[in-house]
Amino acid sequence: RIVLTTVAKGGAIGALVELPVTTAEETLHVFNKRKTVKQATKDAAQTVGVATVVGGAAASALTVAGTFGFTVGAPVLVPLAVVGGSAYVWVSSDRVWNALDDETRAALKTRLVVVLGAIGNSFHKWRDRTRVATKTATETLQEYIYVALTTVTGRE
Repeated sequence: RIVLTTVAKGGAIGALVELPVTTAEETLHVFNKRKTVKQATKDAAQTVGVATVVGGAAASALTVAGTFGFTVGAPVLVPLAVVGGSAYVWVSSDRVWNALDDETRAALKTRLVVVLGAIGNSFHKWRDRTRVATKTATETLQEYIYVALTTVTGRE
């Protein structure tokens, strides 16, 4: 019973994670006239179904491993979640990017160049201001140390 509940929860999580990406991807394919609504719906159901099975199987495997004494704790799960999550974000964004039409991709690339340029300019300005502030703070500190030493020792 515990394994079945775990499989159901894992499957639901797999479906919930996959659903928004698949919906966006298939909607773009229909919008760009690459697929019919019927074909997109069929493909979406298939993709979400696979994610549901994979999520259920993964949850089941972890539960079964636990029943045999294999502890799968944070030292294993956290890196696995980070790597798996990162891979999923990469693959999902690539799927949505490929579902866009050429014109939209070109417009987004142009906008991305502008945004990256603005980020670079902001960084360079910040770096320059930081250098000036650090130099000023260092000079002020040197002056205070010099005054303190000359006051204590009576020498200049």
